[in-house]
Amino acid sequence: MTSAELQNNSYSRSKLNFVLVSVYPSGLFPSGDDSVLQHSLAPAILKSAISSDAGLESRYNTVIVDLPNFHSPEDVATTILQHKPDIVGFSVYIWNYDHSVKISQILRNNLAELPIIWGGPQVSYNPEEMLGKNPYVSLIICGSGETRLKRVLECGLDSSQYPAIPGIAYIDENGNFQLSPGTLPAEDLGKIPSPFASNIINLQPGKKHNVFIETFRGCPHECGFCIWGRKSRSLNYVPLEQSLADIDLIYSNDSVCFVCFCDAFIFYNRKRGEAILKRILDAPLKIPTYFELDINCLTENNIPLLGPILEHSYEFGIQSSTVSALDLMGRKADKDTFIKKLKLLRKIDTKARIWLDLIYGMPGDSYETFRDAVEFALSMAPEKVKIYPLYVLPGSPFWYQKEKLGIVHTEDPPYQVLSNNDFSSDDIRKARRFSFWVQMVGLFPAIREMIEELAVSSEEVTRVEIIEQLADIVSNKVDLLPDHENLEERLSINNYNDSKRAIMNQISEPENALALYQAALDILDRYPVQKCSKTVKTGFAIYQEMVASNTISNNDWSHEQLKSTQCTWVKPHIPA
Repeated sequence: MTSAELQNNSYSRSKLNFVLVSVYPSGLFPSGDDSVLQHSLAPAILKSAISSDAGLESRYNTVIVDLPNFHSPEDVATTILQHKPDIVGFSVYIWNYDHSVKISQILRNNLAELPIIWGGPQVSYNPEEMLGKNPYVSLIICGSGETRLKRVLECGLDSSQYPAIPGIAYIDENGNFQLSPGTLPAEDLGKIPSPFASNIINLQPGKKHNVFIETFRGCPHECGFCIWGRKSRSLNYVPLEQSLADIDLIYSNDSVCFVCFCDAFIFYNRKRGEAILKRILDAPLKIPTYFELDINCLTENNIPLLGPILEHSYEFGIQSSTVSALDLMGRKADKDTFIKKLKLLRKIDTKARIWLDLIYGMPGDSYETFRDAVEFALSMAPEKVKIYPLYVLPGSPFWYQKEKLGIVHTEDPPYQVLSNNDFSSDDIRKARRFSFWVQMVGLFPAIREMIEELAVSSEEVTRVEIIEQLADIVSNKVDLLPDHENLEERLSINNYNDSKRAIMNQISEPENALALYQAALDILDRYPVQKCSKTVKTGFAIYQEMVASNTISNNDWSHEQLKSTQCTWVKPHIPA
């Protein structure tokens, strides 16, 4: 559809229909629970920016289609078409690239002239490649979207005016790729109304909601795998008064079950961080909340504020424990830092529960050093270790160092690493399999405790060796990883997450959990530890009863026994 045709449409009716689309990963909190609505921040902020402009508000009817990724691309496209779109815009991220591609194709098959706009971090740094692979996309907005999108809409998608808008990528009338030169200043976040105050993010009662909120943009660091600090290490703040007002709205709504702050560490500005956390602490409702945390900046002053809000659950990214890998990724937190800071954390917050994150496939790492990182993470006695493959994000330092680091990745997004100079493709496969086992075993508190007790009391075996022994014993009885060994041909985020979810679902089945407990008892015969053997035997008995009768008797087992032995994975419930 040309700009002239858009103009004709605007004459035929009062406003043009502009549909903003986002597809989000479901089941984030509670883990595996798909019944909770999650509200993507990007389309809400873009609509807020458009709505604040009287001229654009008079010309465009902006609608948001924000759906979880268990909806098929066909279903999402059908929902979009019901709004009779004149223009469609997508916020494209690592987790929804595949959906965005397929939905865009379906839309163009139904409306051949429909203008489709893409933006977001997954397509901002490699727009020529993205437009070449996705010819049905009309243009890509590179960088922050609020000002650029408003200017694109102001000109009615007239491509002759794109060169005057910095960061607009498109194919010109001669079939040549163009990227408008120049830069724009950082967005004035004080001029964008809150999507919570305007009810653009509608936290309607009767439903459960996960809420995402940002109080600033940017990061002072420049980690090799991340794009947060790439463009500028300066921080761009939402006005404090607006952030505090949003907190008041969110934390007084009993339909909200989880809040995620999409900021780098909140205490990079101590005064603002204290004001925000104190407002949350004073709020009428206590809602589970997530903050990105920087282990380097954890202090005896901010721990007492963070602890109650985080429900004493802290998550830190170790990523790797190898000096060469840490140097290549630009991380300053080494083993000694983690040991020192976690000791301080547990001293001040005696209720602290620790989650630690690792990434396999890092330049500077190998399979053996990855195992070492898992061992180090487990030695910190965390409640959970989360392990991710390395994705080479467009715009990250690793993206620009691919040749130097020997990084080989999948041809299409999310650009998962298949090998690098230090980590072979065979070792990537081994690390993937082992990472699944680490996370499966970690779902059972009694078995986590057993692994720790064995490793501490015995000089014969390490934590990772115990997990490998558990995996070998169980795998001889049941194959929990049947179709998940060779994922290279389908390594999209959705496929990888689906595979991981399927594995976690399988280990939570009573007969598979029973096999795991039997394996744990076999290992206890090799390295007897009296302290934890009773709990493991209780877990075995509970799952034996569940397998035999498809239920358990609450009269036979105490709440504490059930809590300490049962799988903590929540199987997904997909609402009708």
